[in-house]
Amino acid sequence: MSAVMDEAVKVLIADDGRDNREFIVDYILKPNGFTPIVARDGLEAIELVHQHDPDIILLDLQMPKMNGLEVLDTLQAEGRDIPVILMTFHGSEEIAIEVYRKGVRDYVKKPYTVEEMLGAMDRALSEVRLRREKEALTERLLRANASLNRRVNELNTLYQIGKSVTSLVSMEQLLPRIVDEAVRLAEAQQGSLLMVEGDQLVCRAYKANTDQKAQFVREFSRDRLAWRAVQSGMPVVLTPEELDKYRAQDPTLPTAVIYIPLRIGKRGVGVLSVSNVTVNARPFTKQDGAMISALGDYAAIAIENARIYAQLEESNTRETEHLRNVLERYIAPSVVERVLQNPDNLRLGGYRREVTIMFADVRGFTAFSEQADPEDVVRQLNDYFTIATDVIFSREGTLDKFQG
Repeated sequence: MSAVMDEAVKVLIADDGRDNREFIVDYILKPNGFTPIVARDGLEAIELVHQHDPDIILLDLQMPKMNGLEVLDTLQAEGRDIPVILMTFHGSEEIAIEVYRKGVRDYVKKPYTVEEMLGAMDRALSEVRLRREKEALTERLLRANASLNRRVNELNTLYQIGKSVTSLVSMEQLLPRIVDEAVRLAEAQQGSLLMVEGDQLVCRAYKANTDQKAQFVREFSRDRLAWRAVQSGMPVVLTPEELDKYRAQDPTLPTAVIYIPLRIGKRGVGVLSVSNVTVNARPFTKQDGAMISALGDYAAIAIENARIYAQLEESNTRETEHLRNVLERYIAPSVVERVLQNPDNLRLGGYRREVTIMFADVRGFTAFSEQADPEDVVRQLNDYFTIATDVIFSREGTLDKFQG
């Protein structure tokens, strides 16, 4: 008979007879791949149970210091569920009832054959097999469930981070937030975000190991690994072992680092990186890289949205200023401001209302303009219109035309 389980089955033999112990070890256990543990009395058997936690016990009934029944009582008192095969010269119905009540799975009468003992062990170990299979299956299920829960939590976290990141349109808020979330997600000590500007990389957000939050910065970078990530479009992940040779020359280098390229389509726009800097910091895992890579996708979209938003804002500002400059030549500034702030209130065709119209004529202007120098004429007109415009605009009126 061979071992019935992948791991070698540990068999405790508790017998004060040397011949019987040697027979079991040499002819039953070792030839069939079992691991023998030998006790010469009941007390030693209990000590070996504590040390080795055997899979099955071959127990003699009559032993010094502690007999087989006392060993069974001790095992029961300790709550140990180890299958026991009782070995005895004196088999009887009374003994069988008593030992089965104490947890014995089977018993064999001495002398016994190899086949008889193996048969009894196989019957007893079938229960051990089932228990181990159940425990292994339960452990696998627990691991799978824990892994699934962890993955769900990570995805929920990533989703929430993605929502918070993509809702920001100000670069000064967005870029540090991305770095903070990357550091938190990977449980890293440092983080940075570098943007491509022409043929250079510029660090736009950075969190040092001692910083509470990332800062919005603008510093040119010569990080070759970051450039490699941008140009290849592939993440760069370096373990402590891979960085050791570089740290020997420059101890300020990190102990572990991840670079994730940020891309819009086929265009590289930047690099998001996290790193650990202390010797005892943990290395990054594949899962860390996957999570930061997913965050990088959100980040690239958010950065592009913020860039487009900034361009639209700049264009709107220019158009608004141009429109303000034009309108304020004819309309009171306060009216222009209301129009620009609430353009939806404007309606084509206007609406009817009572208005006051002032018609002003500069009497004698024709004769004056014929006699005076042109410069004096223009100055006189400007002075007049300035006074008139101030009066009209102070009452939120509109200056429709200049005519002369």
